[in-house]
Amino acid sequence: MLRKVYIVLFCLSYYAASSQNLTDIDTALLKTDTTKLLYTKFGNLNISGYVQAQYQLTQTEGAKNFSGGDFSEFSSSRFMLRRARFKFDYLYPSKSRVPVVYFALQVDATERGVVVRDMYGQLIDPRWNKYSVFMGLFARPFGFETNLSSASREAPERGRMNQILFPRERDLGIMLNFHDLLGRDGFRNKLNLSFGIFNGPGLQTTADQDSYKDLISRLQVTPVRIGTTWYLSGAVSGYYGGVRSNNETVVTYHKDGTVSEETSTANIGRRMDRIYYGADVQLRKTHRWGSTELRLEYIKGVQPGTHGSTFTALSASADAIYSRPFDGAYIMFLQSLFSPKHQLLLKYDFYDPNKTLERPSGETPDRYGPADLRYDTWGLGYCYYLNKHCKAVIYYDFIRNEPLAPGDQDLRDDVFTARLHFSF
Repeated sequence: MLRKVYIVLFCLSYYAASSQNLTDIDTALLKTDTTKLLYTKFGNLNISGYVQAQYQLTQTEGAKNFSGGDFSEFSSSRFMLRRARFKFDYLYPSKSRVPVVYFALQVDATERGVVVRDMYGQLIDPRWNKYSVFMGLFARPFGFETNLSSASREAPERGRMNQILFPRERDLGIMLNFHDLLGRDGFRNKLNLSFGIFNGPGLQTTADQDSYKDLISRLQVTPVRIGTTWYLSGAVSGYYGGVRSNNETVVTYHKDGTVSEETSTANIGRRMDRIYYGADVQLRKTHRWGSTELRLEYIKGVQPGTHGSTFTALSASADAIYSRPFDGAYIMFLQSLFSPKHQLLLKYDFYDPNKTLERPSGETPDRYGPADLRYDTWGLGYCYYLNKHCKAVIYYDFIRNEPLAPGDQDLRDDVFTARLHFSF
């Protein structure tokens, strides 16, 4: 039975190496940053990586954005290395009944510094080849876009909502995973169930800041073939966590449009909920000349932030916590143009960090600020796959924000990106 696992792992690595369209790696096999399993003819050690070099242009000097980070104060254009990743995978097979060991280390080395992106070990049961345990630093099992590898994602960046809720995607923790590694037939073998316990702050900090741990789960149905050319997949995700309040004041925005402010010494040490619910669907049709794909994802919940930010509040901070109900979604359309080498990208996403802002409220205006504004982003792009090691991407983000007060103008923060993506 274990021999079959090695054959499957070899096939996965061969498929990834021979694909002319890099998107096929993710859409067909749903490869993620945390479940990539490789076995090569050179042995159990595999070295891979990619470099994303790009030029960007925005409308205003110092524009703030989620398309690669804010621009410098006096700059509206830049060359940059968005990502330069190097990953080492090591698979230690077992001839006995002890688990198979898989190890991964990934670092990101750019002009902004060198940081570790992945560092985890995985134990795989050698008998059923369905159960595994991850422990270390790896991507959180929530949503499709969070786990879609930057190495083969079509749009240059994840959406604004995803970057705010899951900055840098990774966190420290332990995860149990149920998934049939042999790709056998049957609906049960199409299920991929993950459940993990994590620190919570992710890579925003170097260590956990409180005793609260976050629970994250995801139930996915991997691509099911419908007819001869259609494939359907989807998942539901849940996140239940919290952060510690270190301030006497807590501000809560309620779903009925009211806002309450509590000031009490009892709020110091209080647990503030961080709860998300998500669902995603992917539909893909193959053609002789490529494929057509539609992706949708929706997330809603409660986010503990601060007055000036909807990034998750850090437990070590003394700022008052603002608890906001939010929601957001994206829809993405991918279309091959006459051949797999040419691809059209269309994407729309929105993130509403405070759903109560649009509702009537008798509260004073200072209860709301720039952090509460809804953003809508339309993305238009084109990918050209030169070969299996290089692709070119041209992409434009049209970004619109709602006004905070009557007469407010939309921020001039649209971004144009031209990127060359090299992989090995």
